[in-house]
Amino acid sequence: ASNVVDAISASGSKIMEGLSEVANSITPMGLLPHPTRCGGAVGSLTESFIYLAENLGRVADALERLADAKEESE
Repeated sequence: ASNVVDAISASGSKIMEGLSEVANSITPMGLLPHPTRCGGAVGSLTESFIYLAENLGRVADALERLADAKEESE
């Protein structure tokens, strides 16, 4: 059970980091696009929401795999 809690906690941290990157990319700073951890760049509101949606999709996939693994172990 603690592994599931740890995984969910880590996912929550990644969501917060992603939201922070979105907030930074939306705020006009007159600078170059904000780099992402995967080597891309987010320079507009549209790109920021695409980036957020992709990462939330990854979190959802990970949670689904955790649920499947827990179900199989029971």
